[in-house]
Amino acid sequence: MIPWIIAAFAIIVALTVVLFTANRRKSSKGLMGNIHTTMHLGEIVSRQKELQNHKPKSQ
Repeated sequence: MIPWIIAAFAIIVALTVVLFTANRRKSSKGLMGNIHTTMHLGEIVSRQKELQNHKPKSQ
């Protein structure tokens, strides 16, 4: 339960950083840039889930 709360918080922080950076750069890529960023973020999230699944359970 707790790892999911941490993961959700990390996702929110990552999204905030991505949006802030995109707004600062005002990239002309537009929609394609957003799709690429979303795909990259998805990769990071799935990698975090894999790491959580491989962690030995201390409970």
